[in-house]
Amino acid sequence: MIAARVMIVEDEAITAMATGAMIKRLGHVVSAAVGTGQDALDAFRRQRPDLVLMDIRLDGDLDGIETAKLMRRDSDVPVVLVSAFV
Repeated sequence: MIAARVMIVEDEAITAMATGAMIKRLGHVVSAAVGTGQDALDAFRRQRPDLVLMDIRLDGDLDGIETAKLMRRDSDVPVVLVSAFV
């Protein structure tokens, strides 16, 4: 199996760490773990991950949905939107 480069976009540090640990246990690489939409865009442009796990609610001016739309303008990298909000 080839390890995928996964970027985690999550503003809750504990959730980001737990998700990163799970990704690593599955044999993949966490290319970046960031907490805002702008940081996600910057890291995305620098690192070009294979997959983005994106929280819908983020700190800062951009939410996860808007950030995903901006990423998808430049690339066809899959973005999985997730949320713990119910």
